[in-house]
Amino acid sequence: MKNFPAISTFVVIILLIWRSRKNAKKSGKTSKKSVQKRDIPMIDSEITAITDEIDFFSTYKDHDVAHATDSIVLQKDEHLLAAVIGVGFVENKTTEDGVSPFLLDEGEFIITTVRGVFVGKTMTHDFQWTKLISHKSETVTEDVNMVTYLPVSNRQKIYGIATDIATNGTLQKRLSFGVAVALGRQEQHIDGLKAEREKLTQEKQQLALGSAGGSGFEKEQS
Repeated sequence: MKNFPAISTFVVIILLIWRSRKNAKKSGKTSKKSVQKRDIPMIDSEITAITDEIDFFSTYKDHDVAHATDSIVLQKDEHLLAAVIGVGFVENKTTEDGVSPFLLDEGEFIITTVRGVFVGKTMTHDFQWTKLISHKSETVTEDVNMVTYLPVSNRQKIYGIATDIATNGTLQKRLSFGVAVALGRQEQHIDGLKAEREKLTQEKQQLALGSAGGSGFEKEQS
C-alpha cells in the first residue's frame, strides 16, 4: 500500500480551491470586495515601496551577496534578485470542475536576471525568461493565496508558483524586473516605476489640497 505524505499547507490550499470553485458554481454568486479609501499615509507607503524598488533595481548587480543561496550556481553575467522560500510548485490541470492548480512539490523559488528556478523536496524546474510567454497571477483562495503561472514557449504544460498574497507582490516585482533585464529593457522598467511614483506624488498633492480646502470650509461654517 502506498504511503502518502502528511497534509501540508499547500495541499489544504488546493482542496480549498476545488471546494470554493465548486460552491461558486452552485451558488452562481461572486463576492464583492470592499474598496479601501485612499489617504496620504497609504500613498506615502506606496511611494516609499516604489522608491525602494527603484534603488534596488538601479544597483541590482551589487546585491548578489545579500540574496546568496546555495540552491543554484549563477551563470556568467547572471545576478540574483530574490530567493522566495515556502512556495508551492503547481501544474495547471483540467478536471471535471474546470482548470485548477495541482500541487506537485514545495520549496524555494529563486529569481535571477536570466531565469526563475524552483528547487523543491523532490523536483527542480527552470524557467528561462527569454522564453517566457507571460507571468500572470491568479487568486485561488480569496484574500489568502495566489498562483503565478509561468508558461514558456517550448512547453505544453503550464506550471506556476503558489504563494500567499503578500509574498506574491514581492515575487511579481522581482520577476518582472528579471524579465526586463533578460530582454534588455531594464531602463524602461525603471522609468516606468519613476512615472508611477510621480503619479502617486501628484495624487498625494491633490489629497492634501482637498483636505486643506475641506478644513477651511468646516471652520468657516462653524
